[in-house]
Order: sequence, then C-alpha cells, then structure tokens
Amino acid sequence: MTESPEIPAAPALSPRFDKARRLSKILVIALTACLVLGVVALMAFTAYILSPDFQAFVTEHLRKVPVPHRHRYFFTMAAAVPYGLALIFARKLFARFAAGEVFTPATIGIMRTAALWLTVSGCIPFQPLTLIAGIATYVAAYVMEEACRIADDSASIV
Repeated sequence: MTESPEIPAAPALSPRFDKARRLSKILVIALTACLVLGVVALMAFTAYILSPDFQAFVTEHLRKVPVPHRHRYFFTMAAAVPYGLALIFARKLFARFAAGEVFTPATIGIMRTAALWLTVSGCIPFQPLTLIAGIATYVAAYVMEEACRIADDSASIV
C-alpha cells in the first residue's frame, strides 16, 4: 500500500491571532453578503434587459436614476465574472484564516488565485486601484510562500 504524502500542519498560532480570526469570520460574512447581493443585482439587471414590462416599471418609478442600455449588458456581465471569482476566493481565504490556517500551501494557493482574479477585475474595466491591490495581493502570497520555505529550511537545520 502506498503512503499518501503528508500535508504539513498549520503552525501553532499565538493567542493574539484570535483577533485576526474574529475579523476573518466577519469578512467571510461580509464577502458572502457581497456575493449574494451581486447575484441578486445581476439577476435584476438580466430581468430588466429581457423584460419590456420591467423596463417600463423602472422608467416610471425611477425617473431620476439613469437606466442602463442593452449594449451595456454584456460588458457588465463580462466585468462581473472576475469580480465574483475574486470574491469567492477571498471568502475561501478568510474562511481558512478563521480556521487558523495561515502559512499552508493551500491557503497560499487560494490567496494567489484571489489575487489573479482581483488583478483581472482591475483590468475589466480599467481601475488602477483594484489592479494595484491585485498585484499587491499576489506579491503578498509570494512573500508568504517564501516565508514558509525559509521556515522549512530553518526547521530542517535544527
């Protein structure tokens, strides 16, 4: 019988990490709410685009609100996909942090994936601050990976 490779356990965290754990739980709730609201908004926008009756209702009741045009629908959907994926992976990341998993390969991989989608969402449409945040998050994931490698090297010396 072949043995499965051992997955390194998360390092023991100090009691001071409890504050980060609580904040991570709050972020999981907030990111979940953002995902739900985003899906509801996209469904409402789709209903608006597909239904002339709904368009008339919106026009009648929301005269001061600019009404989106049909040609913006596909652009909105294309921009929503990377935002949604960034939110999903950020939610997974903070759920791992809330569980006490910080410097694990899985957590670093999730952080790198979230950074990728955050970077893409900064490009469609172009938003420099989102783009910079995505790149910064990717660099932070790289630094975490290097810190893990250095810690492993130091542990093997001792």
